[in-house]
Amino acid sequence: MSGQTAPEVAKLIYGGINVPILSAIPIAARRILDVGCGDGSLGVAIKGRQPAEVIGLTYSEGEAERATGRLDRVLVGDLNSFDPTGLGTFDCVVCSHVLEHLYWPDNFLACARTLFGHCLAPLVSSVFSSGNLSAPGRS
Repeated sequence: MSGQTAPEVAKLIYGGINVPILSAIPIAARRILDVGCGDGSLGVAIKGRQPAEVIGLTYSEGEAERATGRLDRVLVGDLNSFDPTGLGTFDCVVCSHVLEHLYWPDNFLACARTLFGHCLAPLVSSVFSSGNLSAPGRS
């Protein structure tokens, strides 16, 4: 990323589409929660591939502004304390490159069933990906 401006680097990081994640999302999924949605690029790719309602969740107001209008709904919240009550049911939950940014990712994983179990349809897919072990706070 040498020679690129900060906005260009941010677009690559938060606006990129993780193709393996996209391919793991079931074509039959019609309602998808994208946790850590960035600027909504993955949701746009999903919606271009299949008829789906995509709800994005991000911690960043700036990302939420960029994702608004691209996704069906965008929520801003802290995943360390986010409560999905009232969101309804989902066919798929995507959590790509989010866990390494949480204070207690092990707590999130341990309670993922609790966080999403009450709002998920009985037959669902969950797609998790985490590869950035050098994120701040990691050793």
